[in-house]
Amino acid sequence: GDLHYTRLPVIVLTNSENPSDIKRAYDLGATSYFRKPDSLEGLDEMIHVLHAYWLKFNHFPE
Repeated sequence: GDLHYTRLPVIVLTNSENPSDIKRAYDLGATSYFRKPDSLEGLDEMIHVLHAYWLKFNHFPE
C-alpha cells in the first residue's frame, strides 16, 4: 500500500457485536472497532473520548 496512508487510523463504528464481524474488520486493517451507543448522549460521549485519545493524548511519529 501507499506508505503515506500506513499510519492512518481506521475506526469501525457499527451496531454489530458479531465476533466474525469484529475479526473481519481487524483482518481488513481496522485500528479500532466500536459498537454504536444506544443514545445520542452516549454517542456524544464516545466522540469526546475518541477526540481526546486520538488528538490530545496519542503521539504520532513525525
